[in-house]
Amino acid sequence: MSYQFIEKPISYGRHEPEGIYLELPIANQIDIVQTWGTHPDFYAQYHYNGISLKGYIGIGFDLSLDTPIVAVDQGRISEINLEPHGFERYIKIEHWWGESLYARLQGIQVESGQLVRRNSPIAFSRLHLGDLAQRFHFGIRIRPYNRYDGWGGFSDPLPFLNPELLGNIYSSPSSSDSISPDVLNRDRLVPPLPLAIETSLMHRP
Repeated sequence: MSYQFIEKPISYGRHEPEGIYLELPIANQIDIVQTWGTHPDFYAQYHYNGISLKGYIGIGFDLSLDTPIVAVDQGRISEINLEPHGFERYIKIEHWWGESLYARLQGIQVESGQLVRRNSPIAFSRLHLGDLAQRFHFGIRIRPYNRYDGWGGFSDPLPFLNPELLGNIYSSPSSSDSISPDVLNRDRLVPPLPLAIETSLMHRP
């Protein structure tokens, strides 16, 4: 497999600030409806390990039913679990650089402890009723991370994804510094993805 950044100028590497080059978690459709850090007032009501969140902790995609979800990098399935009223059915994959989280799934194709290859199918998107439509949540943690930082230890995934594969997410395909106004407007119009209310007995992914 060859990566475009090898043939690109050094400036292209700013889209992979830690030297981490990830595939898109979606096999055939890109429709981002919620970006990192949005709706801080809404997410302040939710807590991660007792700490109020500062904003949305990933990327939200609006997908068709049964859209294939794939591993963004090779790794090991570290957890398959269910968080009712939040991430619902989710998968976590452990990588050399940290971990990736794929949430609001159905049709799980892998087992806990299984080794997976980059871009291999792991699950399908599921149908949701109401305003959330077919929302799929994707998040990453980069080592070393701090689950008490107000972000649950998560980082913005967009800078680690190839901008040329992200459609109109950036105002310029060569820049990760400027999100398209259309995407920002959609962030404001689409209802934020609710999370589960944390309890003392709850396991957060």
